[in-house]
Amino acid sequence: MVPRVIGLTAKAEAAKGKRPPIERKEWDTDSFIKDSKDRIQNQYAYKLLCDILEFAETKADLPEFGTGKGTGSITFKFKDLRSKSKLISVFTVYSDGRIQFRFANIKNRIGDKYSEIFNAMLLKIIHNKNWDENDARAGEISPTIPLEGAFPKEEILESFKSTILEFVNLAKNDSKVA
Repeated sequence: MVPRVIGLTAKAEAAKGKRPPIERKEWDTDSFIKDSKDRIQNQYAYKLLCDILEFAETKADLPEFGTGKGTGSITFKFKDLRSKSKLISVFTVYSDGRIQFRFANIKNRIGDKYSEIFNAMLLKIIHNKNWDENDARAGEISPTIPLEGAFPKEEILESFKSTILEFVNLAKNDSKVA
């Protein structure tokens, strides 16, 4: 018999030659904006990103920066006690000018009903979508599209921000009743 340690860390596994350590980066507002400025050539897309970043930082219960090595991200999250983690991710914006709608996270954390509601709300304002409505409704996907495709006019971005706040309020009010 050979003794074996259960649950080796990534660093220990890498030292044994099994897999390389995962490199991560700590993102914050300044590094996210700098990376975005370097990556996004379209001035309108860059303006959208800065606007959404400010919205996330001021309106999310937890605006959480990612730890991706190559591309920065910030996720708009709200608190909900029905979820194991107590947090629901609604959307993520990447420093290369993309936005991801988190239907799958919503479904997995608080149920099909909310994924369906979020999809229906977005379909009213985002007409340049690239996702299958049935997949989104079922919470099977989390589509990612360019910011300028999602929000070709500033009015659509403003509607999006209102829609996000409306969705969060609806989900939070339902959790109080449940």
